[in-house]
Amino acid sequence: MKNPFVIQGIKIKGPSATSLDLGFVLLFTFLAYLFVLVPPLNQTPLRIIFALPLLLFLPGYVLIAAMFPRREELSVIERFTLSIGLSIAIFVFDGFAISVTAWRFRPEPILLSLSLITLILTLITFLVRLRIPKEERFYFDFSVFSRFFESLRSDEKPTDIERALVIALVGSIIIASGMLIYAKVTFEEERFTAFYILGEGGKAENYTTELHLLEPSSMIVGIENYEHAPANYTLQVNLGGYPIHKQQIPPLAHGEKWKNNVFFTPKHVAKHAKLEFLLYKDSSTNPYRSVHLWIDSLISYGNLATIRKYALSVLPTIKNPDMELESNWTFTENAGYFRGHFTKFYRIEENATVCGRVTDNTTGEGIANARISVNNQYGYEKYNTTSENGSYVIKTIADHFWLESRANGYERNRTEFDIAGGQTLVANMTNDPIMVFNMTLEELTIINETIETSPPEELPEEVSAVIKGYVVNNETGLPIVNASVKIRSDYGFEWSATADEKGYFEIIVISGPSRVEAKADGYMSNSTRYDISGESVVNLRLTHENSIIKGHIYDNSTGASVPNAYIRVSSAGYSNYTRSNASGYYTVKTIAGHIKLDISKEGYFGNSTEFNISYGEDRAIDMMIAPIPPPSKISGYVCYKGTRLPGAKVVVSDHEGYEKSTLTDSNGYYEIETVPGHLWLDVLPCVYMDSSVEFSIKSGQTATLNVELDAFPNSTYQIDYPSETPLKRGYYGGIYQDIVSEEGVATLSFKVSDSHRSNRSEGYLFKQVLLNDLVIWEDDVAGDEGWQRVKVPITLDNGTNRLMLRVYAK
Repeated sequence: MKNPFVIQGIKIKGPSATSLDLGFVLLFTFLAYLFVLVPPLNQTPLRIIFALPLLLFLPGYVLIAAMFPRREELSVIERFTLSIGLSIAIFVFDGFAISVTAWRFRPEPILLSLSLITLILTLITFLVRLRIPKEERFYFDFSVFSRFFESLRSDEKPTDIERALVIALVGSIIIASGMLIYAKVTFEEERFTAFYILGEGGKAENYTTELHLLEPSSMIVGIENYEHAPANYTLQVNLGGYPIHKQQIPPLAHGEKWKNNVFFTPKHVAKHAKLEFLLYKDSSTNPYRSVHLWIDSLISYGNLATIRKYALSVLPTIKNPDMELESNWTFTENAGYFRGHFTKFYRIEENATVCGRVTDNTTGEGIANARISVNNQYGYEKYNTTSENGSYVIKTIADHFWLESRANGYERNRTEFDIAGGQTLVANMTNDPIMVFNMTLEELTIINETIETSPPEELPEEVSAVIKGYVVNNETGLPIVNASVKIRSDYGFEWSATADEKGYFEIIVISGPSRVEAKADGYMSNSTRYDISGESVVNLRLTHENSIIKGHIYDNSTGASVPNAYIRVSSAGYSNYTRSNASGYYTVKTIAGHIKLDISKEGYFGNSTEFNISYGEDRAIDMMIAPIPPPSKISGYVCYKGTRLPGAKVVVSDHEGYEKSTLTDSNGYYEIETVPGHLWLDVLPCVYMDSSVEFSIKSGQTATLNVELDAFPNSTYQIDYPSETPLKRGYYGGIYQDIVSEEGVATLSFKVSDSHRSNRSEGYLFKQVLLNDLVIWEDDVAGDEGWQRVKVPITLDNGTNRLMLRVYAK
């Protein structure tokens, strides 16, 4: 076999000859990318050598190759000059397009964009050549150079097109050169300072997230001067707005760099505080560059000796700390919706009245039994129902309210109003009737009259429909004779039928969404929704109660039989029940599958078990139930500083599910019956006690437990935000107080609770405590934490400090 590649002089022929030039294009594009962008290759003279072909020749060459793929379409000189001219044009337009983007006119985006254009045109050229016969394709060989120089030395006069191309080539070169010279002369080199911080290992990653109070920490800081002039810099480090380090950087000449470890010591406790690095240039008082991290500043309990030296010797005074006075705390908010009040002094006086009538918007007649409600969306809501003529009266507090009226068969209506104390406001409401069948009232009346006066088989064609099918045994597929089939239309109509000896039923009904239900003795009922129209076929399968559970119910303490116990078997969507007879025996039918068996009787603790039972199985299960022992009784007084408190909630529980509660009477006395055992007693909210009262009590025993609270239950401050009102990031409402202190560390303790119990809003709304605008504690309102007793370390400044407790939207 002959070699398909033959070397003849300097010509290369073979299958790849027609794509050799495209290979050179790809090679030079790759080398240009390598020597322009990749250090240290981009610092050699080869950078210019490989960049120029990409700028001035390659894009135009592949474009011409794609436009003129045949060898005889252009001469060598025409192909060469057009390649240069089009490359310059592509470069100019590409540079203009890049200059108006965010990447601007820089080497990297120019090289990447031209490389992409060249690669796309190369692919197009390759595909175009595949459609041209091989003998007609243009291909590159080294004889091109000899033909090019021969055409230059030839005595033949150039054609008009060749002369025009040469003129265009020279003009393009002059224009491109002029642009480059102009850009070089007029281009003002960018003046800037590079400023950065580095994490662990000297890289832009693994930054610290925690600092420790009074313990030195460090960060690598880098400064690079590219101002084309010497510069003096000052570096300052702030934590939460507090300066913790400042130093003068030695003067840096143009191109000079400074990189060192910068040490600083935090003096304030904070959560999610901004650790900020500020760079000042020359004598400017405004930061020239800045970078920051978000960190927590914490106490290290391995450094307590140093912290004790920084602790306050005289603690400052927080006025009205238990919220027992209506003073010293100032409410503030920025959303226009938050409200705040001292619970102890908050009185709701219902001295306003809203009244009116609710009428049908079509007929104007009053709507009886309509539900009217007023809601301020802060938790206050009252409602009433209208009389026979549609009138209503509601006593309420003075506030901004949302008023809503609802009635069966009507769309709801809603409005807003303001009402002042002592004012009587008339607010009439009109509700639109819900149009059944989506027709006018006149058409609906005619249809209803037709339905009421005509037998089902004479219903109008646009209204009537037929539903039919079979009721069969789910296990055997056999028909169920005399099964009851009931159709309930969403429009309020109802039809029924009985399956014949073949299990077949057929009913004429009204078209529309309906519920189809089948029942039969000894079977689990089956119910399904169906949109009936025309002639509908529905086959209903019922599961047979063909399994039996039987057994005895015994007293767990004596072993005696328990008569008249309630026995219930249930599964998904199914239940059946019976009672034990005089000898404690029971038997109950059930379907096959996973079954739950529940036993209950007055005076006994309930018992249950779960199991699987097969179709037709007869299962014997004996159950034990434990008698509830004679109750124990606990009584006593709830006091605060010797004063007995009425209306306090007392809760007894075993912390495992059992719980019973009561309220103290007007003398602060409570009495509660409970099960015997090891129990806990709490007065809610439990945060008012130092700890729960833990005790044990025997069956029938009476015990006295007096409870002394450490704070008054109603001495709280409450911050409210209305429901159904949007919250935007940064909204807050809170209370604050200014405290005068010396500089040092102390511990702040407080008690806090929220009424939000759901987890759906997790990450949106937070309870926070701030000191001098630094967050020192926060907790998501999502979840059910109840009352929390919190102690946090704080750092007070010398002078006035602002303490704030707030609700904040993140």
